[in-house]
Formats: sequence, C-alpha cells, structure tokens
Amino acid sequence: MSAEVFRNYINGEWVDGDTFENRNPANTNEVVGLFGKATTADVAKAAESAQAAFAGWANMVAPARGALL
Repeated sequence: MSAEVFRNYINGEWVDGDTFENRNPANTNEVVGLFGKATTADVAKAAESAQAAFAGWANMVAPARGALL
C-alpha cells in the first residue's frame, strides 16, 4: 500500500512539488504520509496570499468563515 500524499494548499490551489516522509513514532515501519516540502518561494506566496485575503476574512462573521472551512 502506498502512502497518501498531502500537498500544500496555496492561494486556492494544490501545489505539486517535492515531499518528505512522515513516519509513526510508535511504529517506525508505518509511513503516515508524504507531505509537501514548501520552498522559500512557496512560503512567500502563501504569506502574500494570506495578507491579501486578511481583510475579507476579518470582515466575515464567524459562522460564515466556519461554513467555508
């Protein structure tokens, strides 16, 4: 059985790229999954996107935010 791949979600899109393996610390034979390894550019894009979205999220009532999440 192959490990599930969990990609990074940046600016409304799933980002392909390198991954790293995460293993269960109680059973190191078990791979929990492969997780997206963000680059410096990925982090910068995510931070810029979050900053741009902040005003819209801040002005949205909590139940509406919850429904989207």
